[in-house]
Amino acid sequence: KLIISAEVALESLYTEGLLNFEFRRCLSRLKEMQSHDYLATEHLP
Repeated sequence: KLIISAEVALESLYTEGLLNFEFRRCLSRLKEMQSHDYLATEHLP
C-alpha cells in the first residue's frame, strides 16, 4: 500500500483547469481508497 499526505484537502489540490473532469474522477477513486472497507480488503501486489 502507498500512503501519501498533503497539507491541503484533496479537493484543493487542483481547483480549475483543462483536466478538471479527469481530476474529479481521480478524486473519487482516491476517496474510495481511503475507506475502511477498501483498506481492509486484501489486494494483489
